[in-house]
Amino acid sequence: MFDTHAALRRALNASGVFSGLCTALLASTPPLAVHSHAPHRGTEITGLQFFELSSHPRQAPISGSITVAPDTGTITLYADGYPGPRWHAALDRLATETRPWAWQPAPGHRPGTLSGSLRLDAHLTAETTVDRSRHHAEHAHAGLALVPATRAACESAWMRAVNVLGTLVTQDAAYQPAPDASAGCPDQVRASIAAVVEEHWATAQRDYQEQDPADRAGHPFTHLSRLNAHLGLGLH
Repeated sequence: MFDTHAALRRALNASGVFSGLCTALLASTPPLAVHSHAPHRGTEITGLQFFELSSHPRQAPISGSITVAPDTGTITLYADGYPGPRWHAALDRLATETRPWAWQPAPGHRPGTLSGSLRLDAHLTAETTVDRSRHHAEHAHAGLALVPATRAACESAWMRAVNVLGTLVTQDAAYQPAPDASAGCPDQVRASIAAVVEEHWATAQRDYQEQDPADRAGHPFTHLSRLNAHLGLGLH
């Protein structure tokens, strides 16, 4: 569907999806830190990673990722550390009374793991797996994939994922992303912001990593990370 990750990122930015994902994550309770997804074994990945930003992490700290595959347009959300009911409330954003989730034991997983499927329309399906967290039995390790059949269905899949993510992280059952405040930002201004982020990224990142976790909240690197994720710069 998309020949390159650069083409995919342009589509995500143009549709406001990247902005919507970042806005949802930054509205989270508890607070989350957000970064562009790092490459995996040298393979480029388009998406975001997040983790709980707290000086007193709970027994099951939250972490997760959102990725988009350029060849299929599939957007996938994984998260570990949220209670099961929060996951199911988020998944309910996709279901209706006449179009409920179809649940069954997940084959190839440990007992108690559920897999669900949902046909949203002729060109879009949803698949989910809900398991127990490896860190705490009372929390979930779960994933959701929204799979478009055509490129034209990609934006619908991506925006549905924004709503599901927003409900998961904010517990607002009717979550809707705010309008993209930067949509009218001139290209030259965006380019200037990107240049500033790139210039200070490495130095701020080193200083951030040297800080005690209790002192990281509000660090300049957290703001650079938000801009990096929002602009899709791909810095790691």
